[in-house]
Amino acid sequence: MRGVAGSVISLGAAVSATGWNVQTAALAFASMGLTFAMWWTNVSIPFGEILHAHRERSFTFGYGHLPIYGAIAGLGAGLHVVAYYVEAGHDPEVAEWVHIGPVGAVLAVAIPVVIFIVSLFAMWSALFRSTDPGHLFAMLGATGAILGTVLLAKAGVSVAWCLIVLCLAPAIIVLAYEVRGHEHQAAALARQSDQHG
Repeated sequence: MRGVAGSVISLGAAVSATGWNVQTAALAFASMGLTFAMWWTNVSIPFGEILHAHRERSFTFGYGHLPIYGAIAGLGAGLHVVAYYVEAGHDPEVAEWVHIGPVGAVLAVAIPVVIFIVSLFAMWSALFRSTDPGHLFAMLGATGAILGTVLLAKAGVSVAWCLIVLCLAPAIIVLAYEVRGHEHQAAALARQSDQHG
């Protein structure tokens, strides 16, 4: 919910400052894309099935979601920072008290995405008592997208376009899951169910 609120706030600030244009459309796409891609990666894990097989892992599930939900809230806050950055570029009154550059604005969104991805994979490994080599490749791809985003911001690419590149981080994980990850996850779930039975 916080991610959607941050998306709406950042988009509202951008549209009120500059009107609808390619950059505000890119910001809208990136904000909602990040929010929903993070949601999709979280709900793709069969938490119900693993907890049914191993109820004693509910503590890990419950407390393991704290950094995940914190990162989602952080995404909303980061998008709010982007809104201030965009507004400061067009409103001198806002520019007087907003002192953040494009790299800082991008990092305000990128850091929660990193925390989300690392926390989600750590919780998966803890719940399934397993590691999956596919996770390493997905994390490397996501890390590349995140680093690319920061480098683009340093090179002067607009924040809206940087956030579109940042959308690739959770999208790579979703794609990896849809292509092969669901098979690996089903096998890991079957192993855990066999241990329970």
